[in-house]
Amino acid sequence: MNILIHARRKGAFINFSVHTVQKKMKIKNKYRKGVFCILYHGEKPEFLLLHRKLHWNGWELCKGKRKNGESAEETAKREIKEETGQKADKIINLHHSGRYDYGKKFQKKVGFRGQTYVLFIAGLKSKKIRIDKMEHDRFVWTDYSTALKLLEYPNQRKCLKIAMGHLKK
Repeated sequence: MNILIHARRKGAFINFSVHTVQKKMKIKNKYRKGVFCILYHGEKPEFLLLHRKLHWNGWELCKGKRKNGESAEETAKREIKEETGQKADKIINLHHSGRYDYGKKFQKKVGFRGQTYVLFIAGLKSKKIRIDKMEHDRFVWTDYSTALKLLEYPNQRKCLKIAMGHLKK
């Protein structure tokens, strides 16, 4: 149903369409697709955490949204390269997925309620990292227990636990 609401402002009539407002609300209930990438180095693994500065401050995993036409694996490869400057040797899909909601302000900015993700793990040959200074201001290589304490969000801590279980096999 399309209802027009008339309002008087400085002598002119302004029309607002309720139907248009409803469409915008529906967009906010959608989730964009993305990936989480657990990056590690060495036999006794150290895990890479990135300190985010864009949109919020805190420690996170390598992650990102899928571009149109990209598979989840292609997204993981691209995000690893963009956020570390390295090409991963072997990227493994851990067959775990989830979703999370953005904060209200960010939902309005991007037009999505949140993001879904597929979890990957990849080993890096070198600990030399070139971060994307637009999103992150520093990084750290750390042991498993410290990484669990530093990660800001429970879904990322859960993903790290899944990855550690995979590495112990």
